[in-house]
Amino acid sequence: MQSLRLAVINIVLQLLAPFVLADSTWTFTLPATSPAIRYTPLGAGADARRDPSKSWVIGTDKLGLGTADTTSGTTANGQTYYTTSVSGASFTLAFYGTGIALFGTSNATYAVSMDNEPVHFVKTRDTLLQQDELQLRDHFLTFTVGNDASASKMVQFEYAVVSTSSPSALESTMLSIDASEVALNGAWTPKSIPEVPKYVSTTEYMAGITLTVSNARAIAVHAFLTYGSYLYGVELDGEQVFPPSLSTTPGNQTNFDGTSFWLVPDTVLYFKDDLDTSKQHTLRLTNLGDRPDWYAFRVTSFEVWHVAGATTGSSNTTSQSRDPAPQDVSTVKSSGLSSGTIAGIVISIILGLILATLAILYLIRRRRNTQQVPHFDVDEARLYTVSYAPSSTQPDWSSGYGPGLQSPEGVGASPGRLLAAGPAAMHDRKHRHVVVPRTESVVSGARRSTTQSGSSYAADPTSDTTTSPVPAGPSGNSFDPPPSYQIQTHS
Repeated sequence: MQSLRLAVINIVLQLLAPFVLADSTWTFTLPATSPAIRYTPLGAGADARRDPSKSWVIGTDKLGLGTADTTSGTTANGQTYYTTSVSGASFTLAFYGTGIALFGTSNATYAVSMDNEPVHFVKTRDTLLQQDELQLRDHFLTFTVGNDASASKMVQFEYAVVSTSSPSALESTMLSIDASEVALNGAWTPKSIPEVPKYVSTTEYMAGITLTVSNARAIAVHAFLTYGSYLYGVELDGEQVFPPSLSTTPGNQTNFDGTSFWLVPDTVLYFKDDLDTSKQHTLRLTNLGDRPDWYAFRVTSFEVWHVAGATTGSSNTTSQSRDPAPQDVSTVKSSGLSSGTIAGIVISIILGLILATLAILYLIRRRRNTQQVPHFDVDEARLYTVSYAPSSTQPDWSSGYGPGLQSPEGVGASPGRLLAAGPAAMHDRKHRHVVVPRTESVVSGARRSTTQSGSSYAADPTSDTTTSPVPAGPSGNSFDPPPSYQIQTHS
């Protein structure tokens, strides 16, 4: 009974774990136009990034790669992407999470490695890669174009979706550039264009913009790119951050590069997950464009993920909650259930387990009742104690049954099995006895032949012991002879 109780408790815990102990899961979408993705090769300057046979270039599903007459800074309407036909071209992406999907198309071969290990995958029509059930930690992904790439075989990468989880449900909050958590250093100018209603811009070298937040689990910086966007640096909590690169040698790492021929209304300059929510974090971005007459650095907003109900820092914030949208750069998809839903599920599961347990106990009790030993009066039954003694006589299994014993159906017992005659025969487990009703069909006081088994036994009327030898078996069997049966009769 104790083992049954422990089994029920274990089942309850396993059923409740996905609902009560499950983390809140969510995804973040990183567009291909994000400078947080490192492309190699990438031509120097926006004009050089228009030939896919030489480097990765930005295109749009409505305008393609543009034409010779396309004006720099033209709005990249529709879905933007990076494409190339260069064999061996690659891009690298660092992320923290439990899964990642790369969306796009390709008629060229390519290879993917995750944390320096090759990845086996199945390509679909719109998905270049799908990897789930990864360990929740930092990962490093490398995508490499195959050697068969050509003008007619190209790779087109559109965006990546990172899956991650959190012990608590998270909320996404957008902070505008004039929020109290945001500080500007240097000469910045508020501006707007039809595609981007509000942003700040600077052409001053080393001018910076700083975000200071508390209770943050993840941070993203949003901006638009256009002709004239260039290099910028990132520091998180006083440490310089570089875009993902195959080279980790100091001095070989480069800064983030926002160069673009097209005007991209919304992309992600930087994204960081797995922040310590118990600490305050400071994120600073610095303009590294050293030609004020040419380069400009622009920022539109910050996005902060924090535990539901927590604030990002200052009580004077002008932040506003952001509703997820299908075309958003970032989308929160929480699988955490509300407390009311969890309570209902838990109660339903407990009630179901109680009913199942009662049903199991009822079946066990019913089975025990049907297996109880029937009572026989001493005057109506004999006890035959079965003992075994070695026999040198080979058994004869030609009939398939042991000597002198009949089954309830009138057929001899199978080899190695002792069956008492009559349907009331049973085995007393406690005393190791065969209980047989006292009938003449079992043992008679005179010599009797058993024609069903093809053998016979002798019953001595003057003795309480009947010895039943086992007849010889068929030729060719190499097994040891089984013991003969000694049947002790107790009156």
